Amino acid sequence: MHTIKYSYTELTRGILAGDVLVLNYIYDTCYPVIQKMITNNSGVKEDAQDVFQDAMVILYRNLKEKKIEHTGTLNGYLFILCRNIWFNRKKRKTLYVGSSLDMTETWVTDPTILEEIYRNERLNLYRSKFEELSENCKRVLRMFLNGVPIRDITETMGYRSVQHTKNRHFRCKMSLIAKIKASKTYTELIHGNKKENKGLPGRKHEPGRDEAI
Repeated sequence: MHTIKYSYTELTRGILAGDVLVLNYIYDTCYPVIQKMITNNSGVKEDAQDVFQDAMVILYRNLKEKKIEHTGTLNGYLFILCRNIWFNRKKRKTLYVGSSLDMTETWVTDPTILEEIYRNERLNLYRSKFEELSENCKRVLRMFLNGVPIRDITETMGYRSVQHTKNRHFRCKMSLIAKIKASKTYTELIHGNKKENKGLPGRKHEPGRDEAI
């Protein structure tokens, strides 16, 4: 039982600053309820831990980008976020195997929440597949992403020419894309996201948009 209670401002500042006391407080006061919600809805403890971690990442990003309006408690927002993540995953898997599901549920009708969920899951997929690349490929791609001049990359990697560096970059990028597209998670995301687009008002599916994990 926590004797210290934090205000909304203290919580948001603590999250953005990575304050261990604040983060522990949020975990201790929010996680048990979230775990119960997920285990009562076909999930297990590991699912709850995974969902909570993803929700905290989204919460941090939304606070940093000032996307959250102070209209309620932060704990309540986190619970709703976790609920949306979990039920959206359940729904996506259900759609993937071809079963029916009620598209009028409140947890699938908020496009803002869905965008954040998909954004986070796309990043998780990208990072996991990136780590499967060779150390050489990861190093090359990181330098390109960080804007290192191609001649400097060529020299650093000891390649014989700039053209060789370009070819290596292309092969590494294609390898990453292939790993992503071969993932079951990628198939579920694409399949589920297209279904979502049909069910959400005011949003049209753009060819190639959802495929760009």
